[in-house]
Amino acid sequence: MRLSVLYRLLCVCLALALSVSCSKPGDSTARSTSADVGPATPEAATQEAAAPEAAARISNSAPATAGASASAEAASEPRPEDQLSSSALSQTDGQRKFVRTANLRFRVQHVYRSALALEDLVASRGGFVAKNEINAEVGRIQTRSIGKHKLLELAEYTLQGHLTVRVPSDQTQSLLRAMAQQIDFLDQRNFESMDVQFRLLREALAYQRFQSSQQDLTAIAQQGGKVDQRAAVIGARTDAQAARDEAAVAQQELADKVAFSTIAIAIYQPAQIRRTELTDVDAILDDSGPTLAVRLTEAMHDGWRSALDVFVFIVNLWPIWLLLVLLVCVYLRLRKAPR
Repeated sequence: MRLSVLYRLLCVCLALALSVSCSKPGDSTARSTSADVGPATPEAATQEAAAPEAAARISNSAPATAGASASAEAASEPRPEDQLSSSALSQTDGQRKFVRTANLRFRVQHVYRSALALEDLVASRGGFVAKNEINAEVGRIQTRSIGKHKLLELAEYTLQGHLTVRVPSDQTQSLLRAMAQQIDFLDQRNFESMDVQFRLLREALAYQRFQSSQQDLTAIAQQGGKVDQRAAVIGARTDAQAARDEAAVAQQELADKVAFSTIAIAIYQPAQIRRTELTDVDAILDDSGPTLAVRLTEAMHDGWRSALDVFVFIVNLWPIWLLLVLLVCVYLRLRKAPR
């Protein structure tokens, strides 16, 4: 009886040892043994089935995360349309009057093409171009010989354009957003909206004041009086008319600035290289020079002329030579005389 109990306990211990050894995940032999021993639990089967799905989700989420970060970086940089937007150019008020101005500087791909495109945009919105100036600023210049009496000149230059345009005030923001298509890099932009309602009122009151003064002076001039008095009144009336006209012109100028915005645009493109072939004049002169025989003949002539010049110079000093001869004669005579 005791032997059978011990035998059963031994079998149970062996079964438990086999089950523990088969449950280790790193051993493929144990995994096959456990499969032979008995079926896995439902929780283990669920975890094994969910593992590939989790790995697939992780692998799919990696590109999505990279794309999200790239889109976030792109979203952090403002678009050219947003860079040229401002409420200073679009705000409206029934009572206030605004003079709108803008100053822009940006890089383009082609100055001439962009200048023409900007002119078309301005014309399509009822504006006009007040100034269009394009020049080339030359930087470094290098020249080297390429043989055959030719020089290669390499010049670095940058095309720059300056435009001043006027557009209706309500079309300013629309024009700037359309201009964003030409921008390669925005260097500077400056928008200003100045309230001039009181300035307009001041100009209107000044016009009325000068108009009233001119009418009063006209009435006085029509009355009788002395000639000198009438002449002074007429002169004062002329001055009043001139002041009235100036007030009217100032009023119209200010109204024009309110109706049309002024935009100053400075554009430039990346530096370019100009290649030009030039004639090497120095090389041509060197090759066209005299031969060796001619140069030797000229050298001999020059040497003979130099020798003649030296001889003539010595002859020109004859008084000195004569004095020296006299001094030598006197010295010799004194030496020979008896003591």
